[in-house]
Amino acid sequence: QVASSPGRRSVRKRAVRARTRSTAMRDASLALRLAWAALPALRPLVAHGFPDLNMLQWNPHWQCFAWNTNNCTAESEAHLTSFLEDLDVDFADVIELGDPNYTLPDNFTQIGSLKTCGRDFLSLVYNHIRWEPVSEPAMLSKGCMQLVPPDRPFVIQEFSDTNTAERVIVIAAHFPHPMGFKDVSFRETLVLRDAVTSFLNQTSTRRVILIADTNEFATTSNANIMWHIGVPTKTVVGTRLLPSCCFDNDFYSLTTFDRIIANFGEEMETRMLLDPLPEWAKDIDNETKRKAAFHKAIFGRLLMHSSGRAEAARARIRWIIVGVLALVAAGGAALLSATLAGRRHPQSERLKEVSDTDSD
Repeated sequence: QVASSPGRRSVRKRAVRARTRSTAMRDASLALRLAWAALPALRPLVAHGFPDLNMLQWNPHWQCFAWNTNNCTAESEAHLTSFLEDLDVDFADVIELGDPNYTLPDNFTQIGSLKTCGRDFLSLVYNHIRWEPVSEPAMLSKGCMQLVPPDRPFVIQEFSDTNTAERVIVIAAHFPHPMGFKDVSFRETLVLRDAVTSFLNQTSTRRVILIADTNEFATTSNANIMWHIGVPTKTVVGTRLLPSCCFDNDFYSLTTFDRIIANFGEEMETRMLLDPLPEWAKDIDNETKRKAAFHKAIFGRLLMHSSGRAEAARARIRWIIVGVLALVAAGGAALLSATLAGRRHPQSERLKEVSDTDSD
């Protein structure tokens, strides 16, 4: 019996290893199942429905292309291409870009305004990878905000997200000037108001974005503009009122004409581009010495969650990812350990049975 004790102890050790391996296998399997189950929890945090939007409003004005004293045409076109690509723009309103040979960069398409609004024109530019126009005829409206003489175009188009099918209505417009600095009757918006009302009657979509050279002074709020053009205004989020107009008035502090306004979302980040104004944009007519009415561009990023909440959401996502990776790593390590243990002791299960028999 004394001589056989080391053998029995060896059998028992192998049996313990086998039980350890079995436990490790169960733990590894549980860890992997937990990691797999946790993955769907990331979806609502990463994809919260409607996406954040990058938008651009710019009116380089017709003199940039007619006078072109400082190579303004080529520079404006190069900068527009850069803005659209580098800022990853979803929608843009580009007014009076007077070169018919200009080509938008890849991934972008434009919807032009009516050609009957005098000499004025605009393009509603959109990223066709992420957005597609709703094809129903009623979901596109074009017109002139000023009827006599025809002037000041607008375009209204409903778009569908190519990934989620979420919809949004985008209005691109060039407002007439108000009757005066103190005149806030918005008579100049009545045609657009009628068009917006008619448009909304044809669709259930209630998310609306206005991208426009509004020609409204800083004394007029974004909410006031949206209300007067007939947009539902329970929520109003817009770019900050910055003096984007114009070179010919030295960008007077009250001429906050260029705006991007939405009736949904929580926050609009704002940047005024071409600030300070570059030399190529300072066109002066050689004969009259008149300065061009060049606008600085306004970029807005519409956030579905405010920046503070967005950062908190990103922090939660990071911790969940760390947790999932830790579970996967623990499960994988346990599984590897168990597998190696099984390879080192392929007879462990049989030895366990022998040990149990001997113990009896």
